[in-house]
Amino acid sequence: MLPSSVLERYFTKSVRQRGADYFHGRRVRIVHASNSYLEAEVKGSETYEQKIAAGGNIFTVACSCPYFRDNLIPCKHLWAVLLASDRESLLGSASSASDVTLKYGDVFKGEQASTFSARQFGLARS
Repeated sequence: MLPSSVLERYFTKSVRQRGADYFHGRRVRIVHASNSYLEAEVKGSETYEQKIAAGGNIFTVACSCPYFRDNLIPCKHLWAVLLASDRESLLGSASSASDVTLKYGDVFKGEQASTFSARQFGLARS
């Protein structure tokens, strides 16, 4: 399964819609990519940096935007980057949506990533 398919439940519907707008508006620039890691920039009101690492069914994400930093909730910039990575097949795939884990942390400040629970923020689908 593509990364966006398995991580969709961690993003609110409005965040996914806004991220898709950024993706379709060609606002995503992949700076560095491998099968398990990518760095990108998304241009909105400002240009923000994103980092996504994939290891098996664990995805670690970070964005330099204030929404992500202040709320520690996946943002539109990360969604736009996931859509771009799907298009280019950059992050491989996860086996199923049920066993994928999303981790987050302000890796731009060198903080250790923490496990993100979609249920904790009321984002998990019923």
